[in-house]
Amino acid sequence: MVNDIKGLFQSKHAVGGLYIGLIGMIGGELLPSPTDPIDFWLERKWRIQLEKEEITPKVYWDRMTAKYYLLDSSYLALVFLTAVLIKGDFKKKAMVVGGILGAGAMIGMISSNIKKDITYFEKFKLVPKDKPA
Repeated sequence: MVNDIKGLFQSKHAVGGLYIGLIGMIGGELLPSPTDPIDFWLERKWRIQLEKEEITPKVYWDRMTAKYYLLDSSYLALVFLTAVLIKGDFKKKAMVVGGILGAGAMIGMISSNIKKDITYFEKFKLVPKDKPA
């Protein structure tokens, strides 16, 4: 694996590898993540604990900071580890990793849509309810 990475930087494809890495970083920031439901749940849970004064603002922000830096990176480290451990050529590894990332993006999009619906329906109703008599 280390030789594969070194080989990329020493080949004529090094600039292409850099561009692909940067495009991946942009995509990673734009696409929903499968860790989003966990992120939203933890944020809500800790916010309630903070408002009930069960935790201090320092504990809240320590947790939020750790979540911010560790949640998505842990997921991506797992995807990377999967890519390393899969036997086969680039095509096979790319298909498996692409499938994992695609499924993860789908979970993230569904979660995002659920969150948007909840926010919307807290304000509006599509079907008016009968008024009590």
